[in-house]
Amino acid sequence: PLSKSKRKEFSKLFVERLKQSYLDKLDLYTDEEVVVGEAKQTKKNRVEVLTFLVSKDDKKEMTYKLYKSKKKGWLVYDVVVLGVSIVATYRSQFSGILKKGSMEQLLERMRSTGELGS
Repeated sequence: PLSKSKRKEFSKLFVERLKQSYLDKLDLYTDEEVVVGEAKQTKKNRVEVLTFLVSKDDKKEMTYKLYKSKKKGWLVYDVVVLGVSIVATYRSQFSGILKKGSMEQLLERMRSTGELGS
């Protein structure tokens, strides 16, 4: 089992990595418009919001998956970009590292500025 301090560190590092990855990708888009499509409820406290990143030549689909927290309201738990889930991508990367090594090795890679790889 993972200690409380290691779980907290993992959460912090993961959120930082997600934010940076998302911001890096947004910097690539300058003249695009975000169009919010319909939201559909998938479960009692879960919705998916279809959005499009529209440029004069292209339209990219993204789906934001949200759940309703009792304390914090609606929170995003996954983003699907062009059919690829961010959560599934990280799960695959983490699994590859953990099959070959330890949680401490995963944390060490997350602390570094390099890519996770597998």
